[in-house]
Amino acid sequence: MQVNYLLRRSSNIIPLVNKKPDLPQSRPAATHWDEAQIENLHRLYALRSQLAGFAAREAALRVAEGGSSAPLRDCYHAMHAAAHAENYAAFLQADRGFHHAISHLAGVPALVEMWTLLDREMHDFVGWAHRVLFHDLQMIADGHAMQFEAISMGNPEIAERAAHLDLDSLWQMLTSQPAEPLGEPDAVERACAYILLNLHRSLRLQDVARDVVHLSSSHLAKLFRDRRGESFSAYVQTLRMRRAASLLRETTLPIQDIATRVGYVDVSRFTTHFKRFYGSVPSEYRNLK
Repeated sequence: MQVNYLLRRSSNIIPLVNKKPDLPQSRPAATHWDEAQIENLHRLYALRSQLAGFAAREAALRVAEGGSSAPLRDCYHAMHAAAHAENYAAFLQADRGFHHAISHLAGVPALVEMWTLLDREMHDFVGWAHRVLFHDLQMIADGHAMQFEAISMGNPEIAERAAHLDLDSLWQMLTSQPAEPLGEPDAVERACAYILLNLHRSLRLQDVARDVVHLSSSHLAKLFRDRRGESFSAYVQTLRMRRAASLLRETTLPIQDIATRVGYVDVSRFTTHFKRFYGSVPSEYRNLK
């Protein structure tokens, strides 16, 4: 029943797994995706998100019933070890193992086969996106913490939500920076990547400056104004609103869930900020789009 439900929801996406996107293999200065490639990747990633959320929920339920999360824990620790060693090949292998371990732990017939097929089709893109968009392996590894902890504690709701956050962050980064970098990421690029991975959390200038880029708050604030033309807080607010708008247009998630995904505990505060940014409250915006 569970697999049939997932297949029905994904019926308009599944045929695309046989159409592999044409990904850039080199490092040109300004490689951009055309609209057809972006649409194809978006739909494939939507399917990946559905599978990941479903698998995480089921895996957490199995743990709550007494199942062992030891293989998942091993993969999670292997990711962090590879990130610490800056071993990209080992990290990518551990990252794939992490997601496969969740599918196995879920214990749903055919789920492992479905995930394996999609993972094979998207392997090159996921590797490219991790290398180009996030730069820092430790940052990616830390991004798996919520999902790992929720599954390990047997919390299906949080596990499912955490699985979807990876898609939100990666896709927003891809569409905002669809080009190969020219060199090593600087402090602003690292800060921006961290922000996109953590929009669901509290984001304070002093914390990002101290813990992520190792600069003073005043220095990072000046870099943001010089490089982005806006303050740190304005940049974070813009990203929160853009992600919320995207979720309103493209999903049927309740507004409370969307508010949580973009870092708001209080939905009324989220509504106020959204109206100030877009000129309409979230429910009106969804109906207009």
